[in-house]
Amino acid sequence: MIRKNHFLLFLVIIWLAQVLSICSSAAADSLWSPRNENLFLNDHYFEIDFFDPREYQAATEGRRIELRIAPDSPSIIAIYPNGTLFKGGFLYVDEAGTSWILVETLDGVYVSGWVHADDLQVIYDGISFYQEHESELIPYEGQVTPEIIDDFVFWQYPGSSRINEVWPDHKYPVAYEDINVPYTFIDSDDNIWAYYEVAYRKYAKGWVFYSDPYRTEPVKLQTEVQETETIPETSTEIDGKKLDTSQQDTGKDSLDLINIWKLMDIPLDESDPSTQVMNQYSNLSCAEVHEQEIFCAHGTGLDFDALMDSVDFASIDYDTDAGRYEYAVYVVSYWLNENLRYAKDYLDVLFSYQQMAEFSAVKYEIINADNSEPSCEIVDPLYKVTFQKDDYQCILVGNEPSDRKRGYIHVVCLR
Repeated sequence: MIRKNHFLLFLVIIWLAQVLSICSSAAADSLWSPRNENLFLNDHYFEIDFFDPREYQAATEGRRIELRIAPDSPSIIAIYPNGTLFKGGFLYVDEAGTSWILVETLDGVYVSGWVHADDLQVIYDGISFYQEHESELIPYEGQVTPEIIDDFVFWQYPGSSRINEVWPDHKYPVAYEDINVPYTFIDSDDNIWAYYEVAYRKYAKGWVFYSDPYRTEPVKLQTEVQETETIPETSTEIDGKKLDTSQQDTGKDSLDLINIWKLMDIPLDESDPSTQVMNQYSNLSCAEVHEQEIFCAHGTGLDFDALMDSVDFASIDYDTDAGRYEYAVYVVSYWLNENLRYAKDYLDVLFSYQQMAEFSAVKYEIINADNSEPSCEIVDPLYKVTFQKDDYQCILVGNEPSDRKRGYIHVVCLR
C-alpha cells in the first residue's frame, strides 16, 4: 500500500507539473529535434547552427552511412545503406572544417546520430524550389481572408505531391495580421501559386494552389519539377547486427511507442533485467538506474546521460524477492507544433493496449477544464482512460500541445 500511495503521488506530481507549466507565457515556435536527445547537441548548443528541418537520403561513396554519438566520435550507433531516409535540422562544423548534421531515421524506429553532411543528399523540397526559382518569384499584392484559410491545402512547392502538415488551434482563430504571403509563382501551365506563412509558421506554411486552394490531389504540370531520385536500400546494421531492410518486420521486435504491458510480460531476469529487455526489443536502450529499477528509452547504444535526457522513456520497478514487476510508467512529451503526432500517438498507445488479450477498459472520461482560478487558466481538457490487466491497475492520461504548453502522454501501471 505504501508503494502504491508513493507512486500515485508521483503521478499527481507529474500531472501538476504539466498544469503549472501552462501558466507561463506562450513560447516561441519550437525547433524540431530528434525524439532521443543528443548529449553533444546539449553540450555544444551555442556552436551549432539550427535550420529548418529537411529530409535527406544516404548517398555515400562507400554505399553505407554511419550514425555517430558525436561528430568524429569512434562510437557508431548504427550503420545504414544508401537510400535510407533521414530528417535533420542541426549543423556542426568541427575544427578541421568538416560539416556534420544531426539526423533521425524516418522508419518509425527513430534512431538518431551525427553524420557527415557530404554523405547526405537532400530530398527536393520547398527550400530547393525557392533556390531554383527565386528569380521567378513575384511579390504578392492581393488580399488575404483569414475566415477561409482553415481548409487551405499547403503544398511543399508548386507541382509537389507532398502536402505540408498544419497545426491548427481553433481556440485562437487566425487573424489578418497572422498571415504573411511574401510572393507568388506562375507555373508552366499559367497557374498561380502563393506562398503562405500563417502565425509565424506555427499554424501552417507552404504553397497554395490559387485556382483551387482546397484541392488535395497533386497538380500535374506540363514541365514537372525534377524531384530527387531515391536510391534503393539494401541492409541496415545496428550494434553490429545486420538487418535486411527490404524484408524486415520492424514491428516484430521493436516498440515505436513503448507498451509497458509488453515489457512486464518479459520473464524477469533478476541478474540482468535491463539486458533481458534489450534482447527482446532491438530499438530500446535500458539501464538499471536505481536498485531494482529499469529505465528504457528509444535508441540504441545510449549512455546513461542520454537515457536520462530522453523525452520518450519507460521506467519499471521490480521486486527480486517476489520475482515480479511492481509498477511501470511510460512518458512521452510533445513540442508545441506536434498536435498531429500527439493525436496519432495517443490513439496508437490506446490501440496497442486494446490489442492485449487481458485488456479491460474500466472507464473513459473527459475531465472538464476548471477555469475558476484566474491566475492560471487551464486551456484544454485532460483525457483519461483507466484499465486493468491481471492484478495491475493502469491509467492513461494525455493532453495535446498548444501554443501555451507542451503536450504529453503518461501510462502508469501498478499493483
